[in-house]
Amino acid sequence: ERLYMWNNMFSGEIPSSVANLKNLVAWDCGANRLTGTIPADIGGLEAIEHLSFGTNKLTGGIPEQICSLANLKFLYLDNNNELGGNIPDAIMTGCANLEVLNLMHCGLTGDIYGIEKLTKLKILRLQGNQLGGAALNEYAGIPDGICELTTLEQLELNYNLFTGSIPANIGNLTNLKNLNLGGNELSGAIPDGICNLTNLTYLALGNMRNTGLTSSIPANIGDLSTLTHLYLDINHLTGTLPDISGMAALKAMRLSNNPNLAGGIKRSIYNRLETCEFKDTQITIVDDDDPTVEDPTE
Repeated sequence: ERLYMWNNMFSGEIPSSVANLKNLVAWDCGANRLTGTIPADIGGLEAIEHLSFGTNKLTGGIPEQICSLANLKFLYLDNNNELGGNIPDAIMTGCANLEVLNLMHCGLTGDIYGIEKLTKLKILRLQGNQLGGAALNEYAGIPDGICELTTLEQLELNYNLFTGSIPANIGNLTNLKNLNLGGNELSGAIPDGICNLTNLTYLALGNMRNTGLTSSIPANIGDLSTLTHLYLDINHLTGTLPDISGMAALKAMRLSNNPNLAGGIKRSIYNRLETCEFKDTQITIVDDDDPTVEDPTE
């Protein structure tokens, strides 16, 4: 059984009688005007695989009972800005079949340690919350365990409060197409392993509030030939911009506000990009035959 109620004008609260829908496999009630809390009776949806209450006005946090939905593969609670609370620890084990977890813009706090237990995850979208933060001490950052989720295709943790470094083994996530860690309080180096992510189309490590990444840009970043968007702006990057001639798919690049970042962008590359921003850097546009810019064919 499937119930699709998406994008109507349903209002009021989710009825506790949902527990009677024992055979329901998919329920999409997103983009409505639902209010109140997600009832504890949600745990009665024993067969549910797809559950969506995104883009409503729900409050009261994520109930522990949702963690008992062992068949759940797709969970969308996104854009309930006042949902609040933490991500229940039990979701890491009770919902072991999750492939998509979308909790962006839910007013969530706390940490994401243990996320590596969701070994089937393909899409993890947690942006626009208040996850992480110095007050959590050793749990303030992005856990190293996230690099064990080798099935991930989208990892979006942007605009939270994560501190510390980008996990050193991020290069293990070779299926990633979208990596967005921007708008946090990360510091330290861009791991060289990021150049192993050859399926990436979108890479955003910019706008690190109050801190900033302080390394040079990995020398082999030009190997990311499928990348369309590269955002490294508002950091403290140093050194010289590596050769990016191999980025044939690149459409947009933002490097601004890295005062100690130098180098040249070939004019032919600059002319084909839809967006190319590098103000408040030492980067210049140079002719294609300029000997100061490395030619990858030599």
